Amino acid sequence: MEVLAGFISGFVMGMAFIGLGSLMLISLWSRHPIMGVLVRGWIAERRSLVTLVVPLASFIILGWGSLGALMGLFYYLAVELVPGGGLGSPNLKFTLAVAIFAAMLTGALFLIQRRARWESLALLLSFAGIFGWFLPWLAS
Repeated sequence: MEVLAGFISGFVMGMAFIGLGSLMLISLWSRHPIMGVLVRGWIAERRSLVTLVVPLASFIILGWGSLGALMGLFYYLAVELVPGGGLGSPNLKFTLAVAIFAAMLTGALFLIQRRARWESLALLLSFAGIFGWFLPWLAS
């Protein structure tokens, strides 16, 4: 049950990633016009945006779903090894681990970008919320 809940959570995360990732690309193109020209030229060579977007979106959703299934397995192990709820989650240790991991990614993002975009922060918050709280509630 936990692995299925993880896959569903990964699917939801994949949808968030596609939405926020699209906004990040639009923002990148507006800040760096040469990037937009290069990408538009690359897409134009392929004759159809659909032939690019559909496989890419499928790969993203299946990739996040697979990661979610793995997170579901980690949640199962957390429930078996260190049970106990807290912070609005059925398993406090798992939720804390996911939140700390998201915080570490946020710190790395600030080091790399010097200034995090709101889309990046929203993506990391989505990661923490979906895998840290949504997955445990869905599994239980």
